Amino acid sequence: MSADLHQIILPSAPLKKYKKNKTIDTECLYGEKFKIYYTEGLYSYGISYEDKYEGWIKSNSLNLVSNTNYVVSSIRTCVMAEPNVKSEFIFFLPMRSKINVIKIKDDWAKIRLPIKNRFKYGYILKSNILKDSHIKSNWVKYAEKLTSVPYRWGGRDSIGLDCSSLLQLSKAFNGEKIPRDSSDQLKYFKKNKNYIVLKNYHEKDFFRGNIIFWHGHVAIILNKNELIHASAHHGRVVVEKINKTLERLSKNYQLIREDI
Repeated sequence: MSADLHQIILPSAPLKKYKKNKTIDTECLYGEKFKIYYTEGLYSYGISYEDKYEGWIKSNSLNLVSNTNYVVSSIRTCVMAEPNVKSEFIFFLPMRSKINVIKIKDDWAKIRLPIKNRFKYGYILKSNILKDSHIKSNWVKYAEKLTSVPYRWGGRDSIGLDCSSLLQLSKAFNGEKIPRDSSDQLKYFKKNKNYIVLKNYHEKDFFRGNIIFWHGHVAIILNKNELIHASAHHGRVVVEKINKTLERLSKNYQLIREDI
């Protein structure tokens, strides 16, 4: 492959900072753009256009880039060979996958598939997608949709997530691209004039959409009593009482809110 722009053609593709690692550092999702710098054997090294994360990815998960105009808004959706739930299943796509919708008719969206696939087109229920330009102010509800998804270090696919990818994926529905790792996310919010770091916080400051950062962990406030996070302790994305989480993790945290 040449050193140019490509696109993910699998539901998700593991990305590693070091090729020989058995564990992943993150994942790239279907339709996301990836620029290749160079290729060695079965792997290509490059950068994800989604969050500027660099690393190695299997070359067979990439194809030349094509336009995308919608994203998957459900936890995951099935791509079918025909606009019929009884037709042949092609593959699934996780939340925030980017797709090229050709037309929408009745309940189905017709999408163009990569050249490497034996099908030229596939069909997705239109209720499971959104225009990629459609901004949702209630981005937290997309985090709530992912409740009970298993915890997976480095995971961005909705079959397994970590804490920072839960925030990254759900915040994207608000039209905002944020960094991949929690430490970089905290730096991003601190530097962004649209956000405030609350230094003298209190329970009265717990509002839906506020974000709590600990060292190496992040959670999203649902209401004055509850938060949601991808928890290694619980092994899944879980809604938990804020006070219980603070007692278990640490009361030394930083609270971020939008500067309204």
